[in-house]
Amino acid sequence: MYELILIDADNTLFDYNQAEKFALQAALKSFDFTGNVDDIRADYKVINKAIWADLENGKITKEKLRTERFHRLFEKNGLTIPVELFSERYLGYLSEGSFLLKDAETVCGYLSGKYNFVLVTNGIKEVQHSRLDRSTIKGYFNEIVVSDEIGYSKPDPAFFDYTMNLVHHTDKTTTLIIGDSLTSDMRGGINYGIDTCWFNSESIENDSGLKPTYQIETLSDLYTIL
Repeated sequence: MYELILIDADNTLFDYNQAEKFALQAALKSFDFTGNVDDIRADYKVINKAIWADLENGKITKEKLRTERFHRLFEKNGLTIPVELFSERYLGYLSEGSFLLKDAETVCGYLSGKYNFVLVTNGIKEVQHSRLDRSTIKGYFNEIVVSDEIGYSKPDPAFFDYTMNLVHHTDKTTTLIIGDSLTSDMRGGINYGIDTCWFNSESIENDSGLKPTYQIETLSDLYTIL
């Protein structure tokens, strides 16, 4: 049935939460921060989620995102750390965070052998490529599409147009996107007219009004679909 499989990177194949925690702790330590890192991280997760949503909705640029999230974080916590320098260090550490989720490598090997297999990610190009280069899964993809490189982010239809044109695939009925985000992966796929598979590893309630074609809780569940 399917010929082209699009798959998200962060919190679908890569454990972004672990990478984020590692990067934030290391960057704060480099500025001699002695407070409660867990409290700072809790605030950061809320701020970062909101600002990436702004990016998806075209309310902020990727360049502004890099520093604005830390402006908000430091203002909330009364910190005087230089934002631009902190952002550089944070992204440097984040680039090292190539932690894969359970079954990610075996599932990539399986899908790569059966389909035109494309990684599609909203992310900062230096970070995403560095993490991929450090991983064991890079060689499984026919193409890698990073929003920061093409100027469009999921769920923008232009992101999907670019990807389909890149792989010379025109049949939406034989295309499936797999991802953890309802707002970018699922909304983008549904609006574009392709089938969707929501990776809901935390069993959260879907109150978005969106209806993915499939829902899975582990990557190995893909074997029953594909």
